[in-house]
Amino acid sequence: SIDPPPILGVGQEPNVGVFIDEHKRRADGDLNAPPFDDLRNYAYEGGGSTAGSLSSLASGTDDGTHEYDYLGAWGPRFDKLADMYGPGEEIEPDDE
Repeated sequence: SIDPPPILGVGQEPNVGVFIDEHKRRADGDLNAPPFDDLRNYAYEGGGSTAGSLSSLASGTDDGTHEYDYLGAWGPRFDKLADMYGPGEEIEPDDE
């Protein structure tokens, strides 16, 4: 059974912690409430699969230098990416 929320008197403020705990208790006790746990099994798709291959992701990689200067022209939404891949200081190993 679901208990009705308490009625607050004039000048009383609701206790958010109690509210959250009560709703959590109700959700934990409701066996019909999602999300339901499930087990997902994935298997080999086979040679004739219509699923695309990810092998092309590495096809452009090599040991050469990549130029990412154009990222700075993409605007402020891409500033973090431009900082990550843009020109920067080379980190050289310490000679000890």
